Amino acid sequence: MRFSRDAVLTWLGAVVAVTATVRLGMWQLDRAAQKSAWVHDQAQRAQLPALTQSALARTPELAMAQWFRQITVSGTWLPQLTLFLDNQPLDGRAGFLAVTPLLIAPGDAVLVQRGWAPRDPADRTRVSPCSVPDGSKRCSRLKSA
Repeated sequence: MRFSRDAVLTWLGAVVAVTATVRLGMWQLDRAAQKSAWVHDQAQRAQLPALTQSALARTPELAMAQWFRQITVSGTWLPQLTLFLDNQPLDGRAGFLAVTPLLIAPGDAVLVQRGWAPRDPADRTRVSPCSVPDGSKRCSRLKSA
């Protein structure tokens, strides 16, 4: 039985498409497993006892082991250095995450994720001003993320 050139190319194209689709599906399952493991690790770290100021890591390598851990520190807010991270949806609404440095010692600071602020629909770069109340880690106009 002899196949035409078009039939062979059609079958070859179908085999390549099916193989690529199966491979992409396996890649998606692998990414899902990685993300699930990451979320599980993050949740476990959040359940550990809070770190004290003296226990905070001093090198990037040691700091990675402390990611997503709660800490207990005191210091001075640096509200002029607040960062608003764009494209952070919450409950189907577009908005920003607010991150503010807390100076815990001269030359030492930690970044504190203070909450979420909605985006202004008329001007996507405008964020409602918010102050850092004394003794509070959350801005009064932000929603906890």
